[in-house]
Amino acid sequence: WSLDLNMVDIKDNIAATKGFTSIVYPNPCNGIFNIEIENDYTGDLQFKLFDISGQQVGSFNSNKPERHYKSSFNACALKTGTYMLHITMGDKTSTKKLIITK
Repeated sequence: WSLDLNMVDIKDNIAATKGFTSIVYPNPCNGIFNIEIENDYTGDLQFKLFDISGQQVGSFNSNKPERHYKSSFNACALKTGTYMLHITMGDKTSTKKLIITK
């Protein structure tokens, strides 16, 4: 397993990757961050958080019942550092860089 950090577009914290756009903010954050997704997909979402070495440090599931999805997440237990948030929605994925500062 490896991460290619050059593949992640963090310009303005918005990136369209393999079919959908997700916004993660604030970024950097203190451990509390928001995720927004806007598209026609409804169904299960899966989130996996990896540290910079590629080790999975968290995961959570959610449901997107309508076009607009917004939720807040608490990662305050994690240390200051750079993380990769992998979002799976059906057969589409998006990877976002998340910076936690304390």
